[in-house]
Amino acid sequence: MSYGYGSAFEMDPGVLRNFITEARALGKGIRAAAAAFESDLQSTANWAGIDDEFYQETAPPDRRDVEAMIRSYYAIADAFDGITEGRFLEIQEGKRTAGNAMDAMDEMKARTDHIGEGSRKR
Repeated sequence: MSYGYGSAFEMDPGVLRNFITEARALGKGIRAAAAAFESDLQSTANWAGIDDEFYQETAPPDRRDVEAMIRSYYAIADAFDGITEGRFLEIQEGKRTAGNAMDAMDEMKARTDHIGEGSRKR
């Protein structure tokens, strides 16, 4: 997208399509990172022990922190999905608007093509 002069606005569908492709890839990558993060932590899950006092003190807060981090990953991925959907709708609206403008210009041209023709009285 670019902004023209004053209040003029110009939409570049190619730039938006590229953005959508990249944003979708980022969303997928963030989801994969969330899954990998949780999976990678499995190897350290028993470092705090199993059911002793130290485990009781450290494991529940650690698990809450891990779950919060994973939720954050997914929330960021969801935000990318929302932004991507918004850009997709922007392309659709731009195409619809351009189509409507072209139709209106064709209609006006058809109305003006024959101005001045017809019977002339003197």
